[in-house]
Amino acid sequence: MRTRCVGSSQKSSSYFLGARIKNLLYFFKPDRLNVMMRLLVFPYRGLFFYYPILIFSIIGLFFMYKSYKVETLLIVLFFLSFLLLNARIFAWWGGFCFGPRHLTALMPFLMIPLLFSFKKIKMNYIIPFIVISLFFNLLSVQYPEEAGLGKSVDNFIPFGNPLFEHYLPSLLKYGPRSTLLEQALNFQFKPFVNVALLLLIIYFIWRKK
Repeated sequence: MRTRCVGSSQKSSSYFLGARIKNLLYFFKPDRLNVMMRLLVFPYRGLFFYYPILIFSIIGLFFMYKSYKVETLLIVLFFLSFLLLNARIFAWWGGFCFGPRHLTALMPFLMIPLLFSFKKIKMNYIIPFIVISLFFNLLSVQYPEEAGLGKSVDNFIPFGNPLFEHYLPSLLKYGPRSTLLEQALNFQFKPFVNVALLLLIIYFIWRKK
């Protein structure tokens, strides 16, 4: 009777160990690696494509490591953990939104090494990336899209570039928009009128204070 219990215990341990190894290997399946690449650099929701300035955050980690080894390793751990976990999510693109929504929580951590790049690298090299990132964020004042829904990720073929196929044409057509105000009033304003109205509301609120 005791032998049976020991045998069952060994089988259970082997089963759980096998399941853990299987889950770990799942992260390194080809389709998951494809998702990681899409989350980082591809035109559809790629972190460094939408925010090119964050490239200097990665460079800044090397500068930061010299003086803050533990903090640097923690940032790298957070970054890899978020990337691996989001690569496992079915709706890895974040749904109806602008950019890689699921990686937004990484932004505060990536700002820290970015400061080290500002100190070590000449601003002449960094400013173009800042301008591009600001321009791309300006494009976000349009209604978002979700063209990635149901797309295959078993290859490295890009399946969309929302910044230039959706957001930029919308900006040229409608101008800067306040989607929050339009949805609240259920009315679409003419180009720039919605933003002007929103600024007017903010002005009166600020003036009242």
